Amino acid sequence: AVSASGGGRTAMAGPVYRRPVTAVDGALPAYYDGALFIYEWSRRWLKEVRMDEAGDVLAILPVAPELSFAQPIDLEIGPDGALYLLEWGSIFWGGGADAALVRLAYAAGNRPPFARIGASTTSGPAPLAVSFSAQDSFDPDEAATPGFSWDLDDDGQADATDAAPSFLYTRPGTYTVRLRVTDAQGLVGEASQVIVVGDPLPTAFTVETPFPNPARAEVTLPFGLPAEMDVRIEVFDALGRRQEVLLDERRPAGVQDVSFSVAGWISGVYVLRIETVRGRTTHLLVVTR
Repeated sequence: AVSASGGGRTAMAGPVYRRPVTAVDGALPAYYDGALFIYEWSRRWLKEVRMDEAGDVLAILPVAPELSFAQPIDLEIGPDGALYLLEWGSIFWGGGADAALVRLAYAAGNRPPFARIGASTTSGPAPLAVSFSAQDSFDPDEAATPGFSWDLDDDGQADATDAAPSFLYTRPGTYTVRLRVTDAQGLVGEASQVIVVGDPLPTAFTVETPFPNPARAEVTLPFGLPAEMDVRIEVFDALGRRQEVLLDERRPAGVQDVSFSVAGWISGVYVLRIETVRGRTTHLLVVTR
């Protein structure tokens, strides 16, 4: 449904917050005890609902309005008293890079800074020059600029300490860039960004024709993923009976393939079914002897 003011109406409710009897680091303050949390998938907000003893609504108040959530779709209270929010991500069919499970915890007094990474590009052929920025990072409690530490080549070591470093990736591969932001009190916020160096990322889920076809021995099935996601590839015979599961695992974004042997298969026509959160497709494979 669409509201008169624009935007979708996809609100979800629950849970009611119950603070742990024994205080745990990260638990929300007692203020939230008994509050009903609601969240909105399309409008990307999280709010608390206050009700009277009769169950009538007294007030609906924003929770962490300074944060932007990537399509919140589920919310649970952890045993530590923190909130665990599942973000579907900005890609409608799922599998987006911003899909995540986030922990919303309370920090009394000085709060850790928020780390945010900006990148001029996240994929491309080698050599790939990338300019990074931490300008969206901030400290909610201090006006002073926090300190930055970047691991740009995914080796676990700091490579830069300024707010806007650049790096040239000369070798193909997948690199996880990590940013640590530290405030004057020593509290740290962290963020990461995956950089893919090599063939450009596909813009959609794609599957090419398996080759060789007809086949006698080894077969290769190429496919492309626009983001990291689960991939399942199954084989069915001409009567629709499942013969084999070739692949059932999470794969990174990029152009890739799966190879398998048909040496033990009898002659005939087989159906390869490839399924991800982005859709399902099939290809016919002829095996000859």
